[in-house]
Amino acid sequence: MSSSVVDSMRRFARRRRWRWTPSKWTLVAAGAVLVLAAATWVVLFSRLLVAQEVSVRGADHLGPQAVAQAARVPAGVPLARVDLDAVADRVAALAAVHSVRVTRRWPHTVEITVTERRPVGQLVTADGVRAIDATGAVFPLPATADRALPRLVPEPSASAGAIIEAAKVVARLPAVLNRKVEEVHVSSRDAVTMHLRNGDQAVWGSADDSKRKARVLTALLRHPAAVYDVTVPELPTTTGS
Repeated sequence: MSSSVVDSMRRFARRRRWRWTPSKWTLVAAGAVLVLAAATWVVLFSRLLVAQEVSVRGADHLGPQAVAQAARVPAGVPLARVDLDAVADRVAALAAVHSVRVTRRWPHTVEITVTERRPVGQLVTADGVRAIDATGAVFPLPATADRALPRLVPEPSASAGAIIEAAKVVARLPAVLNRKVEEVHVSSRDAVTMHLRNGDQAVWGSADDSKRKARVLTALLRHPAAVYDVTVPELPTTTGS
């Protein structure tokens, strides 16, 4: 038998061997469906990939345990079926949480990453002292908070907006000036006054132009006075000595 005939027979055999018939396609499709169904069952319903652990990051003041308790991640539920949005909503309800991100970490962990609110002052309320951040959000004073933070003392007539304005003032103070402030009194949005640790006062007004007011006040503090008024930073005044 010639070599050309042999080659032809081999090519024919290869074509027959790799020919896809409808029945073969059906078998392959059925197999793929079975594999997909098995994988779906393992991920969504089996006990192989259930939530067993909660990992908390960023909770320096709240503590991981407090965040995990608030999250209420259902143990023993397949990880793929854990409602991450619901977990995030429960953690975000904590007053001290600024933002939260919840992700799955296979095979058994729900990871919660929080960004905590940063206290800029200690708000004096009828129920005691609480922390306040730069946005005016109020939350329990963390045990690790700096007790030297300025105390915000609102007058009885002060609105929520006025308290927020005072928080903005404190948040915008440079560190060197912040350390000199003992209390911040506020009666309205335009009436914020700082009481310094040496007994002097700085009449601030609103949070507008705070950066310029801070520069002006820092310069004025070199000259002894009892009251420094930087409400209009272009025309500051001092009284007393």
